[in-house]
Amino acid sequence: MINNKCSQFEELLISISSIISYKILTLYSSDNKGWNLTDTAHNLQLPISTIQDYLLKLLNSNLIYKKAKLYYISNFGSFFLTELQNFEIFNKFCHIFGKIPAEIIPSRFIHELIPYLTDIKIEETSWHFMTVFNEMMNHFKNSLNRPENAFDLKVLGWWDIDFDFHMLKTYFKDLEMNIESMQRFFKNSNLNIRVISHKKIVDEIKADKSLVELMKHFNLFDGFRIFDIESFNFTFLKYNQKISLFLVKDNDIDAKHHIFFENNSGMNKFFDDLFHYYWKRSIPITEFLKSY
Repeated sequence: MINNKCSQFEELLISISSIISYKILTLYSSDNKGWNLTDTAHNLQLPISTIQDYLLKLLNSNLIYKKAKLYYISNFGSFFLTELQNFEIFNKFCHIFGKIPAEIIPSRFIHELIPYLTDIKIEETSWHFMTVFNEMMNHFKNSLNRPENAFDLKVLGWWDIDFDFHMLKTYFKDLEMNIESMQRFFKNSNLNIRVISHKKIVDEIKADKSLVELMKHFNLFDGFRIFDIESFNFTFLKYNQKISLFLVKDNDIDAKHHIFFENNSGMNKFFDDLFHYYWKRSIPITEFLKSY
């Protein structure tokens, strides 16, 4: 019984393991009027004998069915085609998601995201990364200390304290890591910051007592949680309606593999769902800093 099921599934894999099978299913899905052998071969510009062989495989796998001399895509075949088309879209992002461990982002979140990736592309230049990041930081700088401008920041996979403080110093020359300076920095600001990081960030925070005091003074611990993983190899950052995703490689930003989204409703939902998933499963950082 088990062997028969395996054999049937193997036949299914064989029947769809060709671009020709994919093209036939796509053709039949585009117009369910019914296609005969000659019209199918003519449309795909392939020999009739070749098409005949593939139609037999698709029939045997129930991906298509036949009435008289006409072939149609089946409900089963339509489902398979949709999954293949989703995979075609998601394949464009394999250089990013292919480096993120499977258990880190549950597949159900990915499945909901795919339709919103159709017109998105991976950016592969450091120049593009720095240009967009510079725009985000300047927008943040211009919005600061204006209560009417809400600053909502969520970070999943915050990976390095020194890097972020260096970036702040780059854009805010007079900023110092002390209470007085930070009070001027945050004065009248409408801020909502929530961060989820990995375990090694705790040791970095513990090593800087002034940072601990700053976080305590500004009640930043309430929006900071630790997920039980040694290190994330990616960072999701959502600033208002702007979202960035980049990989972290060799303890540095992999700026050649990143995606930026703006006002993308599907990506917003994906990020919010994923962030909530991790937030529920993370531990408040105060649990790690009770003695500080």
